[in-house]
Amino acid sequence: AIPTTTVPIMAAALASVLIEPLNELPFILNLWGESGKGKTVALNLATSIFADPNGGYMFESSSTFTAFEARNNFLNNLPVMIDDLSQLKNKYDDDFSSLIYMLCSGKGKGRSNINLGLNKATTWRCSILTNNEHSIIRENMQGGAINRVIDVEIEEGYVFENGNRTVETLRGNYGFLGKEFIEKISELGIESIKKTQKEFIKRLKKKAKAENVLKEEKQINSMSIILTADKILEEYFFQDGIILDFNPCYD
Repeated sequence: AIPTTTVPIMAAALASVLIEPLNELPFILNLWGESGKGKTVALNLATSIFADPNGGYMFESSSTFTAFEARNNFLNNLPVMIDDLSQLKNKYDDDFSSLIYMLCSGKGKGRSNINLGLNKATTWRCSILTNNEHSIIRENMQGGAINRVIDVEIEEGYVFENGNRTVETLRGNYGFLGKEFIEKISELGIESIKKTQKEFIKRLKKKAKAENVLKEEKQINSMSIILTADKILEEYFFQDGIILDFNPCYD
């Protein structure tokens, strides 16, 4: 059985391939909680949707901006996985705003070459999945950065009953769901998927209005993509009745 804690990060990974056809921008989902509870294994599970979780797909959090840009450009619409942002806490003085802006901009810096021409710009439209011991949202963080992050705190206890066995299973079984998910969304068609997303956007805005809470468009749109991916995942694949709870997603 898939632990419910992992549902948001799996849905966010699958949502990555919906971002460009839905004409949306990249966003970050950060899974946070105590060390040793299974956050990295959860990120491995999300990675296994598209790639070998032990094959170098995951970023080292110490990578430079240039390295991030190059890898993001290569992945394009596939999700970016960054393990353990807590290693960068001192480097960014506990404020990840600049990193968040760069990752969620969807494009790299313009750079010239030795011939005084411009190199081809790097671009990407994908979700970025990270983990950390703490929320990466801070009170002193710029609002624009906050609106690009979805923070998910892990539930109490361990995410997996047996983390080592889970990792071994994932190393021998990966890449299937991502391929089948892309085939399914191609079959459904983008107009059908847009309709589902718009329904979630409408629900999110209605709840915000009812509670007199200001929700930024970026926040609503990012969450609507995750909810859309989760709906497709449950309806056509798992069919186990386990879906993201709308109220925590809204909060």
